[in-house]
Amino acid sequence: MRVELSTLHAQLGSTMIYVTHDQVEAMTMATRIVVLNKGEIEQVGSPLELYTNPKNLFVAGFLGAPRMNFFEGTVADISGNTVITAIEGFPPVSVDNVDAQALSTGDRITLGVRPEKLVTNGGSSVAIPARVRLVEHLGRETVFYADASPLKTSGSDTGTENVTVQMPQIVPLSNDAAVTIGFEIADVYLFGPDGRTLTAH
Repeated sequence: MRVELSTLHAQLGSTMIYVTHDQVEAMTMATRIVVLNKGEIEQVGSPLELYTNPKNLFVAGFLGAPRMNFFEGTVADISGNTVITAIEGFPPVSVDNVDAQALSTGDRITLGVRPEKLVTNGGSSVAIPARVRLVEHLGRETVFYADASPLKTSGSDTGTENVTVQMPQIVPLSNDAAVTIGFEIADVYLFGPDGRTLTAH
């Protein structure tokens, strides 16, 4: 149906409005997306603009399958545009280029990392030990969910506090395997107490 509608749109050259709850449909069919939440417009832009630079937690969590990993914590320190986070299970993470004007030490923040930006057993800026709880071998990609306790995610697709990792190849992982999960600071999103995005990508 997506192909049929996209082909029809290209043939007619007319403006079309399509309403969907399916973010895959929105990302693949739209030239511009209007993200609505309880009747309020959260953000307007092209699919890649919204995916790369979500305005807030709602948009960041809505666009992306699997959805972004969210880790809740507090501000440990602020130095200019650099914020150091305190998140249980993480070492202190120093995030640069943050719009930190409205932040204070002790404020609640949320750190976000997309599943495809996580790597395993590599030399990353931030690395944490974890244990695989479930593996989904999807042919061209592998998605796995890992227990990194005491580190916990919030609002995950699985309803657990596990970290979601998406890898663009077949990975011979099995349940209960020990792994190290890591990421680069440049791939981090930081959200303030009001859910607004404080970093740009």
